[in-house]
Amino acid sequence: MIKGLYSAGSGMVTEAYRQQLISHNLANLTTTGYKADRVAFQAYPGLAPAEPGPTATVAADVPPGDSAQVGAGVVAEDGPIDFAQGDLRQTGMELDLALAGAGFFALQTPGGTVYTRDGSFHRSPEGVLVNAEGYPVLGQNGPITVGTDPVTVTPEGVVTQNGQEIGRLQIVAFAADQRLLRVGYGHYQPQNAQAPTTPSTASVVQGALEASNVDVVQNMTEMISAMRSYEASQRMVLYQDQILSHTVNELGRVG
Repeated sequence: MIKGLYSAGSGMVTEAYRQQLISHNLANLTTTGYKADRVAFQAYPGLAPAEPGPTATVAADVPPGDSAQVGAGVVAEDGPIDFAQGDLRQTGMELDLALAGAGFFALQTPGGTVYTRDGSFHRSPEGVLVNAEGYPVLGQNGPITVGTDPVTVTPEGVVTQNGQEIGRLQIVAFAADQRLLRVGYGHYQPQNAQAPTTPSTASVVQGALEASNVDVVQNMTEMISAMRSYEASQRMVLYQDQILSHTVNELGRVG
């Protein structure tokens, strides 16, 4: 009976975490270049009654589908980030850059190189191309100095000024099996610090920004589903508590 409480309780914790993740997605609906979070579910190891006695052990040797195996609940954890392409919004701003395709801009920060899809850049007082936090945007040969004159950026990431090439944006991609982690402000770093980067085939679109890829309808539907699952698990906890209460009272009268 206690195992039933644990299973239902883990369901409540899991769905509460799922709602938190969905709320975070919806809160970033208008964040430039934001990529939606996804939740992953993992079952606890099954339990099999030990012989003799009422204790249980992890059912490592119980074949799949064995009737003696008892579920032990579920746990939620961060799933892979959804890097699907977001819509491109035309802004007409010279230094607003968007990527069409898989890839990232590279930024130089005190903590090392980070990667982003947010291309809302501007000139620093020193004439260096920087992002909203003031981190230099990296080119193939380091930060790009754009001065004060107008610049043009080609789809290949070549930055020209007064008809002369002044730099080429460093646009990189990662292997499909390489997990990226959020490090704040729409920045990412590979989970494996030594993960190699490869040149990206994404096209640069000047005068545009990539919108968040959060699907409002999908996330609202998932939120309703999570709420109903939470309520169902909550009812199961109450039922289990009532059954335990009746059991204890009956045993007390018999004794």
